Amino acid sequence: MAWIKNVARSYLEKRRAAKELYGTQHDLAVLRRRVSQVYKKPHSEQVKDTYIKTFNRLSKSYKKKLKSDTNYPLPTPLNNKFLKDIEAIQILSISDCQKFVDLALDIQNEKLKLYGPQISSFYTPMYAEGSLSLIEVSCLLILFFGIWGVYHLFVR
Repeated sequence: MAWIKNVARSYLEKRRAAKELYGTQHDLAVLRRRVSQVYKKPHSEQVKDTYIKTFNRLSKSYKKKLKSDTNYPLPTPLNNKFLKDIEAIQILSISDCQKFVDLALDIQNEKLKLYGPQISSFYTPMYAEGSLSLIEVSCLLILFFGIWGVYHLFVR
């Protein structure tokens, strides 16, 4: 019974990690599309100022998160390089926002290179909150056909 608990706990931890890493990458890709739409279409200065203020706050929080990331840390030289790159970006226009999002995607891709191979099968790109991964579907099918087989074996 303890073995089953360990397997379940390990599965849930890997599933959470996959959602966090791959989900963040997906969110950044969506953000990149939104920023490019704002960059391409003419908008009022108020909308652009709102984006710039938001990205200034986002860059500060992202820098803090990168410094204190204990769950998925990057190697120190790479982490320092990315921190310098984030500090070098002064967000004054929408194109600077695009640069920041591209840098954040690069950071996320590096994390996926380090931690992704162990957890890539635990992520489902479906956008529903209750989505099932391939492992969960196969376990449910095995359980269903196992119960169905036992039912037909003993009841018939």
